[in-house]
Amino acid sequence: MKQTGAAMERIKCLICGGPTDGRPATIAPFLVKYCNFDQKTTETRYCRSCDFVFFRRRLTDAEASRLYTNYRGEEYNRIRLGVEPSYSSFIDLFDNPLSTYYTERIRDYIGLVDAYPELGEIKNILDFGGDGSIPARVFPNAEIEIDDLNAGSSANRSKYQMIFTSNVFEHLSDPVPVLKKLTDRLDPEGIIFIDVPSPSQPNLGEGLLWQQKHGGELYEMHEHITHFSKRSLGLLVHAAGMVPLFEHKLRYPVLTVLAGFEDSAVATKLLNEKYQRAAVFEAKMAREEAEAAHDHVLDSIRLSHRLSQQISQLSGDGTRWTSEQSASLELQSASLELQSVYRSTSWRVTAPLRVLKNLLCRFAKLGA
Repeated sequence: MKQTGAAMERIKCLICGGPTDGRPATIAPFLVKYCNFDQKTTETRYCRSCDFVFFRRRLTDAEASRLYTNYRGEEYNRIRLGVEPSYSSFIDLFDNPLSTYYTERIRDYIGLVDAYPELGEIKNILDFGGDGSIPARVFPNAEIEIDDLNAGSSANRSKYQMIFTSNVFEHLSDPVPVLKKLTDRLDPEGIIFIDVPSPSQPNLGEGLLWQQKHGGELYEMHEHITHFSKRSLGLLVHAAGMVPLFEHKLRYPVLTVLAGFEDSAVATKLLNEKYQRAAVFEAKMAREEAEAAHDHVLDSIRLSHRLSQQISQLSGDGTRWTSEQSASLELQSASLELQSVYRSTSWRVTAPLRVLKNLLCRFAKLGA
């Protein structure tokens, strides 16, 4: 899929076409060197209406082809390491299919299929901007074709039941035209899956204020040349003539949206059940987080118990029974506290983490 070189001097919002605010920004040295840029500075542009950030300097067709042909291959890694030695810690993360980078994404995607079992019935998928490996793990019964985002494509089907785009749109120079072209390749009853990195602050406006003081990717143009919030991702979908059927921030963490054609039967069904499905998905996420916290807490309790026993044996002052009794009481208290998480109706993912923090503080005092 070719990029839009004409967008290089564009300062209107790439989504709504409205005005944007500009602030000075730099271009990452690796991008300058790898794509042979003739400049090292640019502007970060912010649309208040869309809560959307993009860099004024876009990628031309030739620059995009240079960057994403053999992406993260041998030459890419060699040049990037020469400019950014710290990138070495990410190479295995991207190359290893069992790394947390992939397994955490797969975990959340499979959870989404659990809440939307219709997705599991899809028979053909276009992985746009990927190599097909991620959707193949999430949708094992579907035929996967790819469009790897450079000059060519191995895809040959005219229409797809799903177009899967994971961590792609933050790399695109002009996302709305690209998404519109993708809708031409989608079956009338099909679904587009999009996820993008989620902002670390509540919205991108807050992120710009924070990073203006501390620095960050909103002020340094790297491979992510557009930055979405939940609002701007939804508006992107609408701008391409589709409607969001599911919107959520996954644990990965990414912002995820499922979109379909407004007059389709699948959209009618899923829109009517949008909030119920979202509640099911959120409940599943909260339950998994609580169970993970439960395991961590029990491990901490057992470790604290063993340490107490060892301390008692070393001291030889008759405190062993007291330490064991205290650990037993702590175990009972921890179980009651964790049960309150399971019975909670708030389903807040942070609840288990608060429990874990309280229990660890309690054991710290006990050990003292």
